[in-house]
Amino acid sequence: MRRLITLLTALFVLASGAIITSTAAHAETYPQLERRIERNYGVPVNWVTRTPCGTTRGDGFWACYTRHYVWSKTKRDWVLKGEINVAGSRATANRYPTMARTVLYHELGHHKSYRKCPNGFSTRGRNKEAVTTAYAVLYTRLTAHDARTWLNSASGRYYTSADLRVAKKIHARNCF
Repeated sequence: MRRLITLLTALFVLASGAIITSTAAHAETYPQLERRIERNYGVPVNWVTRTPCGTTRGDGFWACYTRHYVWSKTKRDWVLKGEINVAGSRATANRYPTMARTVLYHELGHHKSYRKCPNGFSTRGRNKEAVTTAYAVLYTRLTAHDARTWLNSASGRYYTSADLRVAKKIHARNCF
């Protein structure tokens, strides 16, 4: 009976287009994730045919974080404005929701680390992409399991314990 209930629940989730996170803490669709990132972090997620990082080829999925600073009259200071540009097909995002979520959280890691250190930061000799992934694992909803699964070491985006230490320093605003 328990197996039947589990199977029926899984079929319902698949039919509804929900994403099950590794922690099973919540389920959300990919568009819900986009809206939550925009609402909670103020970072728009744009679907584009060409990102500042390059173009997509075939049925791939690429994302790129871009940032710029604008003058705020009310704060009388420069304010970080960032955006996540996604190039690829929504079909790919829907077919591989965990991969798509992992990529978005990695890009959100870029934004959050620049919020802590607006003038840049030292990665202390570590790969910047790996430090960003470490930051995303520590301070967003990216799980270590998803990072290991979708951001392999060949891409330079997988992290080590040294990258985690650097990410913690960035979070503490110890930028250089």
